[in-house]
Amino acid sequence: MGREATMATLGYQRYETGMPNRLFYYRDRDGRRTHQLHVVTTET
Repeated sequence: MGREATMATLGYQRYETGMPNRLFYYRDRDGRRTHQLHVVTTET
């Protein structure tokens, strides 16, 4: 299972920020944001 499928299984959706080398995922419950996950490399 790839990264996107794994994150979707955990209830996260990817949001494109437009910033290179950075990933942003969020998870909502009942229309409210419950979690935010920022992923960056050590080089950024």
